[in-house]
Amino acid sequence: MRSDGKMGCLVLSESYEAYEENTFWADTDNECNRLIRLAWKECGIDDYYFKRETLTFE
Repeated sequence: MRSDGKMGCLVLSESYEAYEENTFWADTDNECNRLIRLAWKECGIDDYYFKRETLTFE
């Protein structure tokens, strides 16, 4: 849960490019799409109603 009370998700990846590659795969994989929508429904999250924020650690 974010500080504003909304649900949040933290995704860790080696780079933003790796994140984009994984996101592209997930967006085009039917089974992944089915499972994520079931999880979102269970958690009360609107279908693909989210924004991206990028944090980098060096």
